[in-house]
Amino acid sequence: MKLYVINLARRKERMSFMERQFASLRLDVERLDGVDGDQLPKDERTKAVNGFRWWCSQGYKARTGEIGCALSHRKALAKIVEVGLPCACIMEDDVTLGEGFCDALESAERFVTSEDDARVVIMTPCEAAKGEGIVRIPWAQSCGCYVVNQAAAKKLLAVTSPLTSTIDDWRRWSEKGGFALYAFSPAACSQAPYGSETFDSPFASDTRARDTVFVSEMKPIERFFHKGLRIVGLTLDRLLP
Repeated sequence: MKLYVINLARRKERMSFMERQFASLRLDVERLDGVDGDQLPKDERTKAVNGFRWWCSQGYKARTGEIGCALSHRKALAKIVEVGLPCACIMEDDVTLGEGFCDALESAERFVTSEDDARVVIMTPCEAAKGEGIVRIPWAQSCGCYVVNQAAAKKLLAVTSPLTSTIDDWRRWSEKGGFALYAFSPAACSQAPYGSETFDSPFASDTRARDTVFVSEMKPIERFFHKGLRIVGLTLDRLLP
């Protein structure tokens, strides 16, 4: 199975980290140049996102890192469709691969190609996964590593253009795109500890914003109006197609 790793040109230390893992597992992986949201022209960012629908679903304006991340994954999905691959594994450059990763990858490949229906298998930890092996899940919130077949890649490309939520909003995309969502349990890889590192770390998330204001930090009156707006936004999001 073809493996793609998404990596920004300015994140050379991350690629070195991944290459060491690939070498130890004897994996042949193709690097895909990620889309740097901070360097993306404003008109391209605006075109990529349905701003109103994003606000309805998320309650805030799309961050440049989130847009770049989503477009990077769309770039990988488009390559799968363009090349005509039956399936492929897409991973980000801060994933720690487990010892049984190769065996898990083979199992996921057999599973997504065993039927004609659209399937995605999340390879990173998923709280919704109950049981062992490849299990059906209702949601997931990680794009760190997943296996996707050709049919699901096409559906994902269609439903995420323009973006109305983060690329790892798997419940949304599976429901709107009509593909089945699964997880490998226990997980074959993880993004810990890098997903929780500080901004000074070379592995700090590229999707977070330093000026994020958390609800818990709001004044009581601000929190009241914020929650009211969220009810309106989420209601509209459910009603709109």
